[in-house]
Amino acid sequence: MQLYVRRLVLAVLVAGLTAIATPALAQDQGVGFGLLGGITRAEFDSDGPTDFFESRNGWMAGLWFGGNRDGVLGFMGELSLVEKRAEGAGETVKLRYLEIPAVLRVNVGQQSRNGVSVYGIAGPVFDIKIGDEGFNIIDEYEGFDVGIMAGGGIEITRIGFEVRGNWGLRQINGGDLADVVEIKTFTLQALVKLRIN
Repeated sequence: MQLYVRRLVLAVLVAGLTAIATPALAQDQGVGFGLLGGITRAEFDSDGPTDFFESRNGWMAGLWFGGNRDGVLGFMGELSLVEKRAEGAGETVKLRYLEIPAVLRVNVGQQSRNGVSVYGIAGPVFDIKIGDEGFNIIDEYEGFDVGIMAGGGIEITRIGFEVRGNWGLRQINGGDLADVVEIKTFTLQALVKLRIN
């Protein structure tokens, strides 16, 4: 049942994002879409006397759309697969998410797609867990996280380089340990974006 609900939520999100993006793409040549890929560095921070985990590198890959490069302000969204990794008690924990940022983009510099543009981003991000590995310390992980994403990047013609943080606001650990300690995530992401249009 839980898998069915996740698939339904994903289908609704994709349909909604497509409906939002399609009119904008038709009206504004600065609004683009493309591919992205990069590395992640996750910190699993607890409110207890000790942290259970040490940070490890993960990965991310997906699609992005929006940006409004022709203007100063624009909306930018993504659909990405993200793996957050950490190590604790000799075991590597891997949490895999469908990550959906919905951020405001502020453009500085040339507005032409053939020039150089610097930009900043900020806004909410939604992480829907689609898989996990590693149960030595925590026997259950929550399936949904909401956070704040902020960062910046540079776009040179059709290639962009971006660095950003994802500050998770919800507790990610469940089960018996959830009553004892609260664990939240912060993820640093460094990525490359390729503009298709």
